[in-house]
Amino acid sequence: MSVSAWEQHAAWDASAESYAQGAGTSGGSLFQPSVDLMTDWLKFETKGRPFVLLDVASGPGEPGIHFAHTFPEAHFVLSDFSSEMCKIAEGRVKDADLSSHISVKVVDAQDMSCFANDTFDAVTSAYGIFMIPDPGKALREIFRVLKPGGCFGFTVWGPIDRMHFQRFMLRVCQALFPPTTPVAPPVDLPKWTDRQLPIHALEDAGFCQAALQVVDIPMEFSSWQIFERFALDNPACAGLFAKASASKRQEASGVMLSMAMAEGIFTGSGPVSVKDNEAHFYTAVKK
Repeated sequence: MSVSAWEQHAAWDASAESYAQGAGTSGGSLFQPSVDLMTDWLKFETKGRPFVLLDVASGPGEPGIHFAHTFPEAHFVLSDFSSEMCKIAEGRVKDADLSSHISVKVVDAQDMSCFANDTFDAVTSAYGIFMIPDPGKALREIFRVLKPGGCFGFTVWGPIDRMHFQRFMLRVCQALFPPTTPVAPPVDLPKWTDRQLPIHALEDAGFCQAALQVVDIPMEFSSWQIFERFALDNPACAGLFAKASASKRQEASGVMLSMAMAEGIFTGSGPVSVKDNEAHFYTAVKK
């Protein structure tokens, strides 16, 4: 495992609690519009039949837990390479009394040899594919574990000029760090915002009938504290602060608060509303 891969594991493990709190639950996910879109797609693809679904890069358990409430006759395997994320997911599954038809497994999407060929009827991934060091390898593994006729759906973020949250955090980082400062773990997000690249990547992995739908995600955080932790503890920012002075995070908090109030996304009390975030939902089929 390379150093960057170790850094990525460590970053996601360290950010698990903050990410889970900010991302919400099946009762109100931060990304609910895309979760609803994926749910409607699953209803169409499965047509009321029981099915077995693998969710890749599940993090703290979404959207898999939401799916399990919607499809009580199905079975779900929630996977993530972060053991800390999986621990949170397991706790949420237990709290929701869904252990009978959800299992949680620590799995690296680039090597899913723990699953046999043609195992799953469907595979999903919410905002995880572009975070994987070798997305092409992960797509080939997803293709391998899907049954013939199985379907795959995943979401990625849109371009930065249509992503309010990313623009906000970019300005925060630019105010605090030199432009040459590397972001760790490395994420090739701009590449995946190109609407055609994921289509070609799916086709290269063997999929057919690749299609795209665009959805808007109006991010709503219930408090400033939750927003701040979600923003500063995400792996990219956490990697920056881990290499900076101890006072940098405190400085970042002040910069974020000033910018948020200047932009009107926070009034000084109550929720934080970061609207206008474009997401792309890709679907494909294995013949």
